[in-house]
Amino acid sequence: TLSPDALLAALPDTGTKTKAAQEVSRWRDAAKAKPSDVTAWTNLGDALMQRSRELVDPHYYDYAHCAYTNALKIAPDNTDALIGMSWVC
Repeated sequence: TLSPDALLAALPDTGTKTKAAQEVSRWRDAAKAKPSDVTAWTNLGDALMQRSRELVDPHYYDYAHCAYTNALKIAPDNTDALIGMSWVC
């Protein structure tokens, strides 16, 4: 599992401007701006899962797993993060 800073640094440039790519950029920036924001991490995980489906790239599952892990470190009972984690486990 990557640290929050390592995850944010490891995310590739989204390049194309699909809705999911825009959401990855949006929530990555939100998590950078406020690392304690559970919503930013959860929504980043959701966007990364969608991006994985678009690109058929399993690496995005690993990134999403890290985002959900970070969200759960902040708020262990967060329902949205728990649901997201169930997608990647």
